[in-house]
Amino acid sequence: MLGLGLGTTQAQGLVDALAQVTNTKSIIFDGGDEYIQLSDPFNYTQHTISAWFKVIDDGNEKLIFENVDGTSDGIHLRLNSSEQIKYKLNNTTISSTSTGLSGSWHHVVVTYDGTTYCLYLNGVLETTGTVSQTINVTTNARIGSSSSAASNYFEGNIDEVAIWNEALTATEATQIYNSGTANLDLSTNSGDYSSSANLKGWWRMGDGTLDEHPLVADQTNLTLATSIVQNGDFEDTIAITSSGYPNHNYVDETSNSGQDLTISTDTSNPRNGSQCMKLTLTGATSGEANYKIEDIPAGLYKISIFARNGVSQNSAKIRLGGHTLLRSFASADSGSIDLTDSYQEIVAYLNLASTTTIFFTIGVTNGTDGHHILVDDFSVQKFNGNAGLMTNMTSGDIVTDTP
Repeated sequence: MLGLGLGTTQAQGLVDALAQVTNTKSIIFDGGDEYIQLSDPFNYTQHTISAWFKVIDDGNEKLIFENVDGTSDGIHLRLNSSEQIKYKLNNTTISSTSTGLSGSWHHVVVTYDGTTYCLYLNGVLETTGTVSQTINVTTNARIGSSSSAASNYFEGNIDEVAIWNEALTATEATQIYNSGTANLDLSTNSGDYSSSANLKGWWRMGDGTLDEHPLVADQTNLTLATSIVQNGDFEDTIAITSSGYPNHNYVDETSNSGQDLTISTDTSNPRNGSQCMKLTLTGATSGEANYKIEDIPAGLYKISIFARNGVSQNSAKIRLGGHTLLRSFASADSGSIDLTDSYQEIVAYLNLASTTTIFFTIGVTNGTDGHHILVDDFSVQKFNGNAGLMTNMTSGDIVTDTP
């Protein structure tokens, strides 16, 4: 029964059930410019990487996972032009004995314990070697492309990517393969798998908690830090300035030609509490308020804001601007969303590679003189886990195709 991945046999002859998850989705990559950007690097000299893939044979090298600072330093897991798996630690590489791995689902596990590195394909050890290497990188990892250059984009499907800060055993690699079914719960020890405590990253590629384009959440830590927006519920006096751009102040951009609005509070229609922020167009059809936050640390952030039209005013739109936002209100392209007379949550994501000062722009468009919108519960929260963002991809790239 152990070979079938059904569980561990007890002394009484009973079999413990495996801890399993529902797996119905994977993410498909076009081989052109698509990848998943992770928010942190991995600096585990001793490590394991596990991934399921179904690759299209396009005659090019393509990366499943990479975390490198340059051409040599770091971890590479890729397929070459012959669809042969290559596992590279800094400047040392081992390869699978199997080639031509296109057209169907396969499972790869690579491990390194500080001395020995191993490559498993579909639960079976294919290659091993010995080398002394240290992993120390600062560039954030990527799934589906090079992390250090715009190259080697994956074409095909990737599912259930995970990384540990230890070398898993051969029996654990076989258990995760699970006779070709990618549904083992990696957060729980069961069967021959006993390394859940050392799981440091797990991306379920559409099936995970919080997964929704463009976010691919790290299932090892789904928490959000406290919002860095001050007075995001607008219960206190709103800090407004017309010049100087001080930290944590709202600026109405009256200097922009054809754009003018007034920032105030509204007590008649807050979403929560006793008041919200009111943005009123004055002599213009569009305007914007900028909120400045200085020295935001590197990381991936969730931006959330609730907005609605003023009473009986149902024509305006709202948009969100800022620095390197990977999703604006409603879509990655339009940058604006129609408002109704009910509050709706608008979500965007911000990925910062270094400490940055940002103006978050709350814009009103398609309005008339005197038109106002209401805004409440504005937050900017950092993901505590190593969340990933689908880059140059759409929601249609999350597909129902799994091993």
